[in-house]
Amino acid sequence: MLAQSREAFVALDEEGDVVGWNRAAQETFGWSREEAIGRPVAELLIPERFREAHRAGLARHVATGETRVIGKRLELWALRRDGREIPVELVISKGLPGQGAAFHAFLHDISERRRTEQELRLVASIVGDSEDAILSGTPEGIVETWNAGAERLYGYRADEMIGRSIAVLLPDGDLSAMVDVNELVQAGERVRDLKIRERRKDGSLVDVSVSIFPITDDDGRVVRIASIVRDVSERTRGERELREAHARFESAFEHAPIGMAIMSLEGAWLSVNRALCDLLGRTREELLATDFRSVTHPADLAADLELLQRTLRGEIDRYELEKRYLRPDGRIVWGFLARSLVRDDDGQPVHIVTQVQDITARRSTEDHLRDHAARLEALTIEDPLTGLPNHRAFAAELSRRAGEPGCGLSVVLLEVEGGVGEAAGDRLLREVASGLAGVAREDDLVARLEGRCFGLLVDGGAEAARAVVDRAREEVEERLPGVVLHAGAASSAAGSARRASLMARATAALEATREADSRPAAVEGLSSRTVEAIGRILALAREQLEMDVAYLAELDDEQQVLRLLEGDTASFGVGEGLAMDRGQTYCSRMLAGQVPNAIPDVAANPEVSDLPITVAAGVGAYVGLPIVLPDGELYGTLCCVDHGAKPDLGDSDVGLMRFLAGWSESCSRATARRRTTSARRSRYQASARCSPPWTPATTTPAITPRTWSSSPLPWLAASSLPRGSCARSSTSRSFTTSARSGSPMRCSRSRAA
Repeated sequence: MLAQSREAFVALDEEGDVVGWNRAAQETFGWSREEAIGRPVAELLIPERFREAHRAGLARHVATGETRVIGKRLELWALRRDGREIPVELVISKGLPGQGAAFHAFLHDISERRRTEQELRLVASIVGDSEDAILSGTPEGIVETWNAGAERLYGYRADEMIGRSIAVLLPDGDLSAMVDVNELVQAGERVRDLKIRERRKDGSLVDVSVSIFPITDDDGRVVRIASIVRDVSERTRGERELREAHARFESAFEHAPIGMAIMSLEGAWLSVNRALCDLLGRTREELLATDFRSVTHPADLAADLELLQRTLRGEIDRYELEKRYLRPDGRIVWGFLARSLVRDDDGQPVHIVTQVQDITARRSTEDHLRDHAARLEALTIEDPLTGLPNHRAFAAELSRRAGEPGCGLSVVLLEVEGGVGEAAGDRLLREVASGLAGVAREDDLVARLEGRCFGLLVDGGAEAARAVVDRAREEVEERLPGVVLHAGAASSAAGSARRASLMARATAALEATREADSRPAAVEGLSSRTVEAIGRILALAREQLEMDVAYLAELDDEQQVLRLLEGDTASFGVGEGLAMDRGQTYCSRMLAGQVPNAIPDVAANPEVSDLPITVAAGVGAYVGLPIVLPDGELYGTLCCVDHGAKPDLGDSDVGLMRFLAGWSESCSRATARRRTTSARRSRYQASARCSPPWTPATTTPAITPRTWSSSPLPWLAASSLPRGSCARSSTSRSFTTSARSGSPMRCSRSRAA
């Protein structure tokens, strides 16, 4: 019977040697019966660390008969033949006298039990430490186990739940709602990740995921039901938010005002919105059946593909591009493309998000703006009035030529005098420009610099410059009688030209010419002293008559020339040297007796109201007296004009002007009269002057004389007035002279309060 026992049996004598060894012992420890009989049990079964204690206990038993292990169930470690230690359960009993064995030992290998116990402890530890709620109960729903996770999830302690129905956790407290799930579990099926809502102890609801599995006995009958419950409130909320975000994205994607698409890494359309379909003129199905290459303009495809490949290689994450798309109707549309690469959690590319904004209208506008800018660019180097190059083009060409070797370079500056009125001035400048362009050589550059100033770049030295100036003057004076060109030139030898130096010298030369042609020389037949004296008389006349302008005019058979002026000449658009047809002037009609010496209201006098000078200069009142030279010949007139009507202009004012005209005649007695009808009679000092740097004029200015503040003519001091005196009241004007008394003229004015 011991030989067939399932437990290992070992018999020992009093020395501790093996005298009995059954088959179970052989299977458990690996030693055959023949190998075990007669050998000390310590060598066969007892690990080295326990052998000394074994020998000591055996010796004590032999000496005293005392034993501490007989009849006790012990768990200890035993040694197998292969050196592996196994846990065993040991029971030792004393042998019967006369049977040859002092001790009988029964050993049972408990390795499996130890593993099971360890696994149970592990499971218990896992269950106890789990964040999830783990519970079990009867098939009827009565709770039998309740871990700490369940306490945290539901708020019930274990002693509060064990023995109660699981129905307390259901919102309506009724297990019938779980009948379908219970039937599956009773049939031995497992239920995984069941999403339900349960109630906590405090009454709040919690979203949970429940996994339910049956526990069966050896016959397969379900005897227990275990559940693992996980709080998924955060996950449920996250999933809900994700669904809402996805819904918002889908809505924004579909209803976006710009084209949007999801594209595969190979370029195929995966999803497209309505705006993209409208932009490309295709249905959703048509686009999803193709890729972006088929709708891209061939000229723009290479750039797009290059950027896409750089994105897929990881060099860039996104890119933007303006490109053209082809529509089925043959139209080309421009789109502003933005592509970005979407990666997964591992950083691997997933797909490409594409946005396309229609910029066709913007590109069309930009094209128009570029065309307009090109036209404006042309205007920056071209004078719009004359069509000649402007000051910028002149300066650039001067810089270029100044740095080139050659036969020398000359800069000629020309200033125009003559004409009246803005419109007439524009026509005059166009005529001058045409004349200058006609006399210039092929390699010469003619430009309008500003206002009435023109410039010429002449290849060659001073002789070439003088020849061009002479031809220009002849051409202009032949085309435009009464118009004069002032000229200044500067030349340099070959290879030595410097732009700044040439311009400065040419400008200085022009200034010198202008000064040489200034006022004293402009009044032919009158000395400088006479000019100064008459200037003081004009100032006195304007002041006493309270009128805007006083002037001295010279007349011959054909024309009237304004020689000296005082006052606001700019507002009348006239200047010194201005020549007019004698028949169209106030003075000629006054001398002919067609109008009186004083015209208080020009607009009311039909003889002069429609004259060109009335309309152009805006004359409202006029008074004039003749100037007769000592030899009795008529020189011209002394006059005053005003923009407004002067109702009180009358005989007293004429008397004052007659007195001043007499003084003007006396001032001219020492000067021989020399008349000439040459072009220099028409000199006119334009308001615009050539002095670098130039500022281009947007319109041709009205003819404006040199203002007195810039004139070199000195004004007459009060102490040097002609001797005499005058007095004037508010209602009448009178004057007296005392030239013989030698006392200076005293002028006074009083008005009634």
